[in-house]
Amino acid sequence: MRNYLKTLYILTLRELRSYFDNITSYVVLLLFLLLWEFLFFRDIFLYSEASLRILFDVLPWLLLILVPAVTMGTIAQMRSEGTIEYSLTQPITPLQFLLSKFLASFKFVAIAILLTLPVAVSLSFFGKFDLGILFSQYLGSLFLASATVSIGIFVSSLFKSQMAALITSAFIIFVLTIVGSDLVTLSLPLVLTLLAERISLMSHFSSVIRGVLDIRDIIYFLSLTVIFLSLSLFFLLKTKYAKVHVVLRRTISLVTTIIGIGVVLNVLANQLPYRLDLSQGKLYSLSPATKKIVKEIPDVVNITVYASSKLPTKFQPVLRDTKDILRDYQLVGGGKIHFEIKNPDEDATAEEEAGALGINAVQFNVIDKEEFKVQKGYLGLNVTYQGKNEMIPFIQSTADLEYQLTGFIKGMTSSGKKKIVFLQGHGEGDPQQMYPQFE
Repeated sequence: MRNYLKTLYILTLRELRSYFDNITSYVVLLLFLLLWEFLFFRDIFLYSEASLRILFDVLPWLLLILVPAVTMGTIAQMRSEGTIEYSLTQPITPLQFLLSKFLASFKFVAIAILLTLPVAVSLSFFGKFDLGILFSQYLGSLFLASATVSIGIFVSSLFKSQMAALITSAFIIFVLTIVGSDLVTLSLPLVLTLLAERISLMSHFSSVIRGVLDIRDIIYFLSLTVIFLSLSLFFLLKTKYAKVHVVLRRTISLVTTIIGIGVVLNVLANQLPYRLDLSQGKLYSLSPATKKIVKEIPDVVNITVYASSKLPTKFQPVLRDTKDILRDYQLVGGGKIHFEIKNPDEDATAEEEAGALGINAVQFNVIDKEEFKVQKGYLGLNVTYQGKNEMIPFIQSTADLEYQLTGFIKGMTSSGKKKIVFLQGHGEGDPQQMYPQFE
């Protein structure tokens, strides 16, 4: 075992050196960091908080470019040069060969992500940092990198052309990223919406970068990594043992079993919602009372947020935190809570709906190019249950949003009639005389 790990370490080190011996790797790394930090610093000064949330919000879209560029040649180049068969006949196992490629690529991407730590240090001088959230953000980024790198390695094992590997892996990562977004799920029925969110990279990553480590997210990223590495191993063994059908049948059985275990683990994880809120003050943990009420909902509660895409900067965090809180409700509700976001500025039907509910556009005074400007926008919320409605015309803050939502849900789903109780003997009025006032 020691020799096995030693050989793996040497192979990984050799693969990693090949990245840093190539000037192209430095160019890719530099462009990635410049683009990432440009997108961050473009907006950070508009927000009144010391947080890297904006930085990590765009990371999945940037890995869509970086990871395929890093992994496209890992195996595809050897296939095009005709050296893959020779490499697999060396005194190393196909698994060692594969893991060395994966670990080297993962370390390169991890280095690129960790090079943003100086940004966190410099930003900490301007405000108090939540170290728990920061730790969760970097850990979640490494989980995301692991999953996307395994996809890139798998695609590279299929092609001889590096360009074909780059385009295909970018497409797969793009689909897994966008499938859980509002752009896709708004037109899907509830069952498909829940399925799309559970297989989406973005949905799981968004949960982690808030500062919440959920067992479902961890199992998702790890199982995705193992599944795609198993598929890569199958194609390597197919290359090495093309005519040995017994080995191929065993490999197919093994890969099928691994995929099955991965699916089962993800299904079971959804029944075991263990999570760790690393934020100070447990910002993203619903109260026990809220969880109890939400779990006892007899039917589906629909929550619609009416929000403009171009809200003033001070309300952007409010919209973001509102989405986070609603995701927590949806998670605890287990299919009984469904929420969607509509933009009345771009959807005439949504504008009519909002107006009919009493959610109207609010005027803001904003500074645009050194002059005051009046801007209108929506940031309201409506809760619907079996024909009943409760709404918040404008969400000023999320400080008491949980209290309001839970109150709405409790009031609409409660089947018992409310009782008014009178105490006697303390100088209060006579109930018989007061009764007509309550009719």
